[in-house]
Amino acid sequence: KNEQMNEESASQSVLYLRCCAYLVEAYLQGLIERTTHKRKSRNKYSNNMTIDSENEINLQTAVPIIDEAYQVAEILHSTLFPLHQLSTADPPSKTRKQSKQTLSSIFAMCETYWHGHFEDREQFVTQLIPLLLIKCLDVTAQK
Repeated sequence: KNEQMNEESASQSVLYLRCCAYLVEAYLQGLIERTTHKRKSRNKYSNNMTIDSENEINLQTAVPIIDEAYQVAEILHSTLFPLHQLSTADPPSKTRKQSKQTLSSIFAMCETYWHGHFEDREQFVTQLIPLLLIKCLDVTAQK
């Protein structure tokens, strides 16, 4: 019974992390849209922007975010390796499946952070790149 309670507690914690990742990513997406729209309307060809092949504006200067969002993103990023271990643990469980989904959500948040050119974006790829490489190798190995 105690093990079942631990499993349920772990499951709820993993779901909470996934919700946090969704919220931070939504916040970042909103900032990207507002910043892009503001810069487009100010000057279509400013020195701080480039136009890519799809006529989208890529910001070249760091976009500031509120401290709380940065702190949550930092905490989520720091959970990547423990979540990876949980997602590969035996035996398969509800928490294992949720861990994989949460990892994907945090991956997406980190990717949005990177592509949005937010302040200190380099901090959010240090653990992401090795895990994405592992993921690619696992998929390749399964084929």
